[in-house]
Amino acid sequence: MITITNLTARIFVILTGYFLAVSAAVGSLGFINVIFINPSMGGNNILGLLGIALISVFYSYVTWPYTILPALLIVALGEVFSRRDKLFYILAAITMNLFLYAAYSDAGNQGDSIIAILAKILFSGFIGGLTYWMIAGRWTNIPSQREYNNTL
Repeated sequence: MITITNLTARIFVILTGYFLAVSAAVGSLGFINVIFINPSMGGNNILGLLGIALISVFYSYVTWPYTILPALLIVALGEVFSRRDKLFYILAAITMNLFLYAAYSDAGNQGDSIIAILAKILFSGFIGGLTYWMIAGRWTNIPSQREYNNTL
């Protein structure tokens, strides 16, 4: 039986997982830009990496309106079908990144190669999906001890 307290706690965990996953995905984009694609941006010192971390937290609040609906669909599918595996959330986040890139990017004005763009999409989707799984996805629809004892 689902109580209001359990439902409220689950919604809080889901929202926390979502916001931290978006922050981690955006941070991973900054990390991959600085370290691998454009090292002259300041990735060779600790202050540059701390700046990326701080900017990614603020930038994640800018990007959440674009990601909230696809993420809610992924979370709802995970909750309904009791998906607790990493692969589901990682592949769903990568797929979401591909669709969001196709929908909201202006590919004609970017100077990146297709390999760099795919690396960004795959890496940030992997980090975002893994972060959500670590915070909220592992405990999707796990029955409580009381519910487990009632089934025996």
